[in-house]
Amino acid sequence: MWSNLFMDEGIMHPLRVVLFAVLWLWGDSAVHGGYREAEQHNAPDINDAGGMEEEAEGIVHHVIDGDTLVLSDGRVVRLLGINASELHPHEMEGARAARDMLTSLVEGQPISLHFHQRKKDRHGRLLAHVCRTRDHLWIEAALLEGGNVWVYSFADNVPPLIETMLSLEGKARTHKKGVWQYPSYGVLSASDTLTDDVIGTFRLVEGVIKETALVGDTLYLNFGDDWRTDFTIRINKKAHALFQKEKLYPLTWKEHAIRVRGWLRRVNGVLIEVSHPQQIERLASAYGTLSHHKIGAGGIGEGTPDTPSSKTSPLEPSPLEPSPLEPSPLEPSPCRASIGLPR
Repeated sequence: MWSNLFMDEGIMHPLRVVLFAVLWLWGDSAVHGGYREAEQHNAPDINDAGGMEEEAEGIVHHVIDGDTLVLSDGRVVRLLGINASELHPHEMEGARAARDMLTSLVEGQPISLHFHQRKKDRHGRLLAHVCRTRDHLWIEAALLEGGNVWVYSFADNVPPLIETMLSLEGKARTHKKGVWQYPSYGVLSASDTLTDDVIGTFRLVEGVIKETALVGDTLYLNFGDDWRTDFTIRINKKAHALFQKEKLYPLTWKEHAIRVRGWLRRVNGVLIEVSHPQQIERLASAYGTLSHHKIGAGGIGEGTPDTPSSKTSPLEPSPLEPSPLEPSPLEPSPCRASIGLPR
């Protein structure tokens, strides 16, 4: 049929040449249009990632450690929302495994960078979620799933997918994968005597809040009978405002079981300074199953607002929801809908 339409005794008519070209270009556009749609479907959904933007790409030249890499143009990227064991000045347990896993995932590979609030740290390193271009693998998720890193966030740059990240970390911790196999990374109990060997380390601590107190503009969550010797969480005025912005009222958290992450300091007893709500997770029971919840949406401590000082405006209370035993569905990754290690 096509030969009869375009050929006349073996010679193509000029008008038919034009028609053929138009049809060929239309067909090529349709094919390539479908290809572009497929690419868009598999590409990172930035809107689902809570306002993240894909603004950079590059090829990984080499990996420094389990959470830092260098691109071929010399830019240094610090993976957003995680921390890995240090290789220097003294190699920590799990540091080499974290570096080797990140190397196997990205070295020599094209990647895309997805920024959130703060794009650089004080060292000039880019702060970004990293996605491997060839299969849209979310690298932070793969490292967390392998237990080689842990969730580590800051008040001015909380990853929008932190609930997903905490869930992945929790599963790796339950199965004692990666660093979670080592006692030096184990979750501490607030009811135990925390000795000097843990001071200055970043750890997870679980316990039941026995008392809460607002002293001036500073909030204290106490886990023992004597705040002078026992474990305490301190929330300063600036951090307290972030909790209240999320309609979270720490002063009402007495008898709640929680898990907190942060740097342990010797202040009276042992103290963690909390700078933002995402450092705290609710437990279904003391040292029990983590109930994943979105901070500020059915989160811990919703109920009556903290007793306001003269400088604080009260917030409307919302009903206290029970702690679910089953985790909520994972949020989408910045790279694709599903998360997993490469096959």
